[in-house]
Amino acid sequence: MFKRAVSRAFAVNWGWYFGSFSSSLATLTVVYKYLTENWLWVAGLTLGMFLFTLSIRVVIEYGRELEEALTKVQGQQEQIDQLKKDKKRILEQYEHYGESIIILKDSFSSINRLRRLGLNADSDLAPVMALCCNELKKLFEKRFPSFSYSVCIKVLGKDVDLTKVTAHAEVLTLCRDEESYKKRSTQAVIVHNIFENTCFDYIFHRLGDTAKSHYLNNDIPADLNYMNTSAKVWGELPDTDDIQERRKLWPLPYRSEIVVPITPIIPDEEGTPKQFLGFMCVDCNAENGFHKKYDAQLLRGVADGLFDLVRHHYKEPQTA
Repeated sequence: MFKRAVSRAFAVNWGWYFGSFSSSLATLTVVYKYLTENWLWVAGLTLGMFLFTLSIRVVIEYGRELEEALTKVQGQQEQIDQLKKDKKRILEQYEHYGESIIILKDSFSSINRLRRLGLNADSDLAPVMALCCNELKKLFEKRFPSFSYSVCIKVLGKDVDLTKVTAHAEVLTLCRDEESYKKRSTQAVIVHNIFENTCFDYIFHRLGDTAKSHYLNNDIPADLNYMNTSAKVWGELPDTDDIQERRKLWPLPYRSEIVVPITPIIPDEEGTPKQFLGFMCVDCNAENGFHKKYDAQLLRGVADGLFDLVRHHYKEPQTA
């Protein structure tokens, strides 16, 4: 660092005194004219002035080197601090998926316990399904604490012919998380079916394609073709193409949702149609409440685990 400062100081000083023939001549002339008529003294004085100003320039350049080095160190430290912050942010951001492992472990442990004990009555199954709904709600809200989520399990009506299900099949709410149960339970007699609900209809016509048989909409008010029979409870959907106006007038308590079918991920026998009993739904009161890549897969695993519990509501499994 000091050598570099000396080198820079010498270069600047030399350019100032002897950068060109004219500057060299001017320097020697000034010294000769005003100090002495002896050229030997002129050379000596010139050298002395050069060394004196050089020493001053070295101090200045060394100070600059120190300042640049300090700035560089501070910049590196800022980068290190930023990397630490980024690492912490990433860990916190994806901690949600680590928590999902714990939740799935607890939920599936309860499910497996029922299987081992052979407990199939609704009174035995209901607490386990409620546990899954409550824990999933906590999981999503931990990721986005300012958002509110609702989780529910919907099944086909018991009067539905499970061997020949159509899009007119009725859909019933079997279980909700505790909070949304208090807010959304209604005594109104409204028939919910597959074809009048965009999410259900979309999945129903894609049950044979595992990669596509889920529905995710992160901005429902912006979907001009969206249909939902819950509008009969909360109010009709805005009849306008103006997206901003639709957002202002949106009556449903959710603005994004993800739905997966309650069906085994792998069929019992290769080549046979998958059994399908209903839907697992999660909705959010804000736009962009779901991760497009991971959340659907998470819910698929939960729906697969709940399939056997839901199947006990039916005498025969449905194929689609």
